[in-house]
Amino acid sequence: MRVFYFYIIAAAGFLSIFLYFLFKSPNPGKKSSSNKPTSIDDNKSNKLKPKSINNKPTQVDNTISQQWVNAHNKRRERRSLNPLTWDDTLASQAQVVAKKIETTNNLTHSDLNQPNCINGRCGQNISYGLNNIDRIVSSWIDCECPNFDGAPQDDSGHYSQAMWPINSLKVGCATSGNLSVCNYNTGNITNQGHFTENVPEGNCIPTPSFCKDGQYM
Repeated sequence: MRVFYFYIIAAAGFLSIFLYFLFKSPNPGKKSSSNKPTSIDDNKSNKLKPKSINNKPTQVDNTISQQWVNAHNKRRERRSLNPLTWDDTLASQAQVVAKKIETTNNLTHSDLNQPNCINGRCGQNISYGLNNIDRIVSSWIDCECPNFDGAPQDDSGHYSQAMWPINSLKVGCATSGNLSVCNYNTGNITNQGHFTENVPEGNCIPTPSFCKDGQYM
C-alpha cells in the first residue's frame, strides 16, 4: 500500500515539474520586444522634409519710384541704351525744387550744383500740367524726339537729358500737385561732344496727341 502511495506522489511531482517548464517557456510565435520597430512621429518626420521651392515669378514692383524708372527705361530700351536706376538722394533734391517752384510760382530750373552728381552738376527735367507718370516721361521723350537733330536745342532738351547715354545714369523724381521734377546725376553736357556722338536720333514713335497739354522746363 505504501508503495502505491509512493508512485502516486512521484507521478504528481513529475507532472508538476513538466507543467512548470511547459508554461515558463516563451511562445515561439511571439517576437521579443527588442525587435519591435521604432515608431515614426509624423510631425517630426515633416520637419525633415526639404522646403518646397517657390517657382512663381517675382512680382513687379509697382511703387511710384519704379513707375518713373520703368517709364524711362522702356523708351531707352527702344534706342539700345542702358537702363537708368533710381536714386533716393536725387529724389530728395527734386522734392526741394518742386516745393520751391510751388512756393515761388516760378517754373524754372534750380539747385543743379550738387556734390552727388557727376562733376558736381545734375541734370533736371520739369513738367507741369500732367499727373500721369508715363505720360510725363512720354512728353519729354516721345514729344521731343522729332525735334532732336544731334545738337543741343531748347525744344529737345528733355529728350537728350532722359536719353543721356552713360552706363550709370541715375534718376530721382518728386511731385507736388501737377508739378513733377526729375533730377539726374548727369546729362546735357554741351562741351564734350556727347550730343553729336552718343545721344540717339530718330526711331521716334508718332507724336502723341497730348504733347501740347503741359508746360515743360
